[in-house]
Amino acid sequence: MHSLFGSTPPIKPALKNANARLASGDYQLAAQSYESLFDHAELQGRPQLAYLYFQAGRARMMSGQFSVAVSYLRRGLEILSEHHRYLQLHQAAQRIKSELEQRGLVREARLISALAQSNMPASSELPTQHIGDTPSRLPALCPACAVTIFPAELQWIDARTAGCPLCDSPVDSL
Repeated sequence: MHSLFGSTPPIKPALKNANARLASGDYQLAAQSYESLFDHAELQGRPQLAYLYFQAGRARMMSGQFSVAVSYLRRGLEILSEHHRYLQLHQAAQRIKSELEQRGLVREARLISALAQSNMPASSELPTQHIGDTPSRLPALCPACAVTIFPAELQWIDARTAGCPLCDSPVDSL
C-alpha cells in the first residue's frame, strides 16, 4: 500500500505533533500545525487533504473560532466530493453535523448538511463497500499518526485492515 508520506511510514513529525496537540487540548497550536500542512506538496491532489481540513476545523471549533472552523469543514467535504469519496463524505458530514449541533451551532450544522446533500450523486450512483464481516473493533487512534479513527469514514482495504483517512497508513482491527 502506498502511504501518504512514502511507501512505508515514517509519518511526518508535524502531523503527529498536531494530532497530539489536539488531543491534549492545545487547540490553537494544533490548528496552526494543521494549517501549516495545507500546502504540503505530498498532500496536493489526495483525498487525505480533506481529513487535514477536518482536523484543522475541529481544532478551530474547539478554540471558539467557529466561522474559520466551518470554512475548513466545508472545504474538507468538498475535497471528498472532488475525489468521489461519497460514502466518506456522507459519514463525515453526519459526524460534523452532530458535533456542531452539540455545540449549539444549529445554523452551521444545517449548512454542512446542505453542502453534503448538494455534493452527493443520485443514490443509484453511490458506490458500496462490501468487505464481508467488518471488524467490530479498531484502535481509537491511528498507530502511525495518532489521529482519531472514525470507523464509518474509513476506506477498507480488506476484512481486517482499513487505511487511515489522514496518513493512509494501514489500521488493523484489534
